[in-house]
This record gives sequence, C-alpha cells and structure tokens, in this order.
Amino acid sequence: MIKLFLILLLYVLIPSVSVKCAEPTAAIDYKHKNILFFLSVGYPLAVESEDFYDQYSDIFVPIKGKFRLTGIVSCGMRVQFFEKCRLGIAADYSSASLNDSYSESFTVLDLKYKRDYRNTFRVTTIPVFVTAEYVPLNKQFRSYTGLGVGVLFSEIVWNQQIISDYDMESRFGGEHHNESYVFPALRVYTGFELGFDQSKRYSYLGSFTMELSYTYMFREKALFSAIKKQYIDPPESIDKTSTILPGYIGLNIGVTINME
Repeated sequence: MIKLFLILLLYVLIPSVSVKCAEPTAAIDYKHKNILFFLSVGYPLAVESEDFYDQYSDIFVPIKGKFRLTGIVSCGMRVQFFEKCRLGIAADYSSASLNDSYSESFTVLDLKYKRDYRNTFRVTTIPVFVTAEYVPLNKQFRSYTGLGVGVLFSEIVWNQQIISDYDMESRFGGEHHNESYVFPALRVYTGFELGFDQSKRYSYLGSFTMELSYTYMFREKALFSAIKKQYIDPPESIDKTSTILPGYIGLNIGVTINME
C-alpha cells in the first residue's frame, strides 16, 4: 500500500512541477482569492480490511468476497491566512458493502440438517478534518501539501439471514448490529490547482484541482459478539475487536469556487 501511495504521489507532483516550469510570464500577476470552497469526486484505492476478513473466516467460513466501495465525494473550505499557509476544513462521503453466502450441514440424533447463511454488511464513512496546507508558490498553476486531523462519523450495519430445516433451531438471523460511531482520523495529501483564466463574467470560478491523499481511520469494533449467545461453544475470536476498512488512498479531481 505504501509503495502504491508513493508512486501515485510522484504521478501527481511531477506534472505539477512540469506545468509550473512551463507557465507563461503573464501568470506571475495571477491572484488567487483568499477564501475558496472546493468540491471534488474520486475513488478510494488500496482499500483493505484483512483484520475483519480474518475474524469473519475464523468464526464462519473463509470469506469469498471483499467490500465493494462507492466513489468519494469531497467538499470543504480553504482560507489563505499567510503567504504560504492555508487553513481549512474538509469532509468526505463514501460507503461500502459486503455480501457473503454459504451453507453448512450438521447432525442431530443421526439425522442430517442444513443451514443456509447470508451476511450483509454496510459501512458508511464520513471523515471530517481541520487542515493545514503549505503552498510554496502563489501563481496561476500551484501545488500544495497538507495535513488533516479530525474525526470519522461512521455507521456500521450487519444483517444476517438464516434458513434452516431444523425445527429446534438455536441460530437466528436479523439485524445483529446497527450503530453509529465516532473515531479519530488522520490525513496527509498533496495536489495542484490550475487556475482558470480570470474574467469578470465567471469570477466565481477558481481552479481545476487534482489531489492525492491517504486517510487513516481508527475504526475498530467487536461486531460478532452480538451472536455469542447463539453458540454452546463460541469461537475464541468472537469477542475480539477488528479494524474495519481502516484506510484508503484517494485520487480526486474537482474545482474551487471563489468565496471572496
């Protein structure tokens, strides 16, 4: 994951440096606004949740699928406080889902029975950050690097469906978990802004942006303890916590809107 992040980091920085070296002399007088609103879309890359997958496989059966993720929608505000420093706020929204089905056979009094399981997980991710950015050059084409510290608002839902031909069934499905949580979160990022040509008619348009980020979220819960009472001899790992989708690399493109 770290190697992929470094490769993508170079992919973002090299074009921005090349553009900066090739910008026209007229861009020297370009003035960015001090207050910017930004909106961008992207997709989360290098998303893993091995701790969760391992625990699931230990309690049930080896998991066959992985979380399927939606795109990222990001927004926020940046304020130029000093010549090379901006402060701001930023937020993302994304969601992920996982569906897994399997069957198991068991014997009671020499009679064979069968259970069919279907587990559905849904995870909503809304990290919100206070950010600080370093902007080395204030020209029409400029790069920036930043750090964000904040919190993650997350909803985790687990539904389980069980179909059994055993009349005295002790396992039952339903909504085993549906809770909202707040976890700490961190972000590092870099990007560049390509300022639109300034005009009186479209003065609200700021820049086209491309940004590469890595977000880490301390999302850790013991989901499976909700079904512990259904087991006569529960698995040892059923009470353990596991990290759920702890981080992702985001590659976003968007625009900035002049607020001042």
